[in-house]
Amino acid sequence: MAPVFAGKEQTLRGVLFTSPLRVVKHVLGGEGPSRITLRVEWNSDVGTNHFVNEVFGVVTDAKGNTIAVTSRLQDDQYQTDEFQLESGSTFMVMGLGTNTRSASREKNRVELTTQDRLTKRFKMTLMNVFDMFDFDCDGLLSRSEYAAFAVATADTPPDDEEWNLLTSQFDARDGALTMVGFLFMHECEAFSGDDLAVPDIWESLYRLGYDSSLQLQHEMLACGPLKLQKLSIP
Repeated sequence: MAPVFAGKEQTLRGVLFTSPLRVVKHVLGGEGPSRITLRVEWNSDVGTNHFVNEVFGVVTDAKGNTIAVTSRLQDDQYQTDEFQLESGSTFMVMGLGTNTRSASREKNRVELTTQDRLTKRFKMTLMNVFDMFDFDCDGLLSRSEYAAFAVATADTPPDDEEWNLLTSQFDARDGALTMVGFLFMHECEAFSGDDLAVPDIWESLYRLGYDSSLQLQHEMLACGPLKLQKLSIP
């Protein structure tokens, strides 16, 4: 579940997994006439023609009643009609898509490291992963956003002590991890000297839907950006 919307217009994003199927759910804050625009966003890790998709979003009130549903505006973009936003409303994004390929785990993997640093290709992948879980688009991974990343990679969300350690050891701002910190965290893991470090990183990448060439096969960035627009009352 993503952060609450606030203000006249907010832009958020979320990750939609197709295998296993998961949905993106946002809690909407505020009241008044509103409209939501949803756009499917593809990053550089998604190959062409790997996903046949149809995405839609449903707005429900606090009682679970459906009050708005998106319809297609144009390719990869959807929008609701105007609806009356009330406190406690939620917006759920669902996909009816399917993958045209499955993630491969062949031995011929691309290199994640070179000499004493991460490869440019792996850095780009990490930057894309960071963006996927930066749900409020503020350029930081909050504790809840990092927890979502941890769960997606079959890790355990950090407790208070672990989060304080992460944000003290790696670059952080306002109690949240920066992209620089996220990259350096993975660099430290890769060069930790542990023989299982790189295999563990690969396992995390596979769980996120990457294959051995660092192309996304099972997962796409489903709502980036997703905009909630508060409309003026005539």
